[in-house]
Amino acid sequence: MQQILLNEYTDFLCKKKSVNSKNLGAGKVQAPLEVTTSEEFDLKDKETLIIQPVNTGSVTYKNPKKQSVSVIDYEKYINSLPDSVQNGLKRCDFLVYSEDSDVFVLNELSQSKNVFDKESHAIHQLADTLALLLECNETKSKILNYGEKYCIFSNRYKKIESPDGVADAFGAVYDLIGTLETAKPEDIPAISALGFVYYRSSTIELNDTLSFYI
Repeated sequence: MQQILLNEYTDFLCKKKSVNSKNLGAGKVQAPLEVTTSEEFDLKDKETLIIQPVNTGSVTYKNPKKQSVSVIDYEKYINSLPDSVQNGLKRCDFLVYSEDSDVFVLNELSQSKNVFDKESHAIHQLADTLALLLECNETKSKILNYGEKYCIFSNRYKKIESPDGVADAFGAVYDLIGTLETAKPEDIPAISALGFVYYRSSTIELNDTLSFYI
């Protein structure tokens, strides 16, 4: 997937903006990729490293079977394109995929006290990113090979910082509730029409069947 983004997809985006991709400087366009078999890991946007320690990011991926999971920083990829190409393009944060579990995920992240403040914006980011990826023949062919396809908005509440930890209990209660509540799919026409399922989930378990939790 990384090479398709760097080559065919970059050519596709450049042509849409009447830019000659051959004029892009060598190594200027980047699509940072990390692969992990960790049993549990987090993702957090705008970090140097993609894979983050558990409980430090906006979403946790549980991977009990230690399957190979690839993560591309899609936002950094788009941001590395010339301004004339990236201008006006929506960009979700990460592409997460695994041949082992036959899954492909577009993941948009946030850390907000009120999920509803960010969800509408996140849905637009996900839907527009997906539509663009499926407009390019090469990325479309790759993505549609996966059996399970999801757009996921992950919003993890940032604990309230308080003197002497007075408010820590409130954050702990939220965390406990969050790990126990099963997320339900939502019908977002702009996403479901493209063959993807939308979830709002901050914990994703990659197993024989995927499980989503708020």
